[in-house]
Amino acid sequence: MPDSKGGRREEKQQRDPHGQQRGDRNTGGPRPDFKEMRERAFERTREALRQALVKRDWLIVQAVRAIDLLDRQSNLVFEHLRDWYSLHFPEIIPMVQDQESYAKLVAGLGARSRLTADQVRGIIGDKGSVEKIAEAANKSAGADFKPEDIAQMQEWSRLFLFLRDERRRLAAYLDGVMKEEAPNINAVIGPTIGARLIETAGSLKKLSEFPSSTIQVLGAEKALFAHLHKGTKPPKHGVIFGYPKLRGAPMKSRGKIARKLSAKLSIAAKVDYFHGEFMGDKLAAKLEKDIEPLLKSG
Repeated sequence: MPDSKGGRREEKQQRDPHGQQRGDRNTGGPRPDFKEMRERAFERTREALRQALVKRDWLIVQAVRAIDLLDRQSNLVFEHLRDWYSLHFPEIIPMVQDQESYAKLVAGLGARSRLTADQVRGIIGDKGSVEKIAEAANKSAGADFKPEDIAQMQEWSRLFLFLRDERRRLAAYLDGVMKEEAPNINAVIGPTIGARLIETAGSLKKLSEFPSSTIQVLGAEKALFAHLHKGTKPPKHGVIFGYPKLRGAPMKSRGKIARKLSAKLSIAAKVDYFHGEFMGDKLAAKLEKDIEPLLKSG
């Protein structure tokens, strides 16, 4: 009932004889079920998240980051292995520069007394100076350790080799995903650098939105920031510097080659994102034709 001054009305909920809620007095319509609305909103959000996670370019981003993690960890493991085994056989360090060959020798033979020429050749082939390694093992100034001490060094070397195997397996997986999700980028610049571009941009969608000038310096943000704030020379290239023909080009031609390469990548990224017709072979051929005179100019 309204008060004598026309104040706020108190509305009482009314139900029909069957126990159902009647409509609102003011609107005449049914009252909204806020619990049901909340559940529907949650379900729409969950579905949107599921659809977003289906995008496989995010797998490319995660795979590249996993490879970077494996590289960092394997390098740390090898540094520790080299320092550890050098207590036993320090002379081997300059003789075996390849990390995997070094780790295979430690894992397969262990004690330096077992590093004969035939044994070393059987594990790493003719890499390094096999005869010199065997001779150095006989005259080494390193300390002698118990078998259980050498066994720990061998386990550590096996860990390094496991990380390298995982890196190769993951790189093969990444190669396959790139061929499926970004075939044009893959054809122009290869799976490794192409995946690195997508990872640096954040997604294939973001990469497709960038102009070629941004793609050219993508990954060189620190140098670009220094140019804008300190007046240093602007960067000519970022991630794309890994492209072999750009890296091996004359210095004076690198800027022009980087511009032509980034222009082709900009087209390739847009075609890949919108699932257009494959034209990577044409883009790669056109790029080769455009940069050929620049490679000869040096």
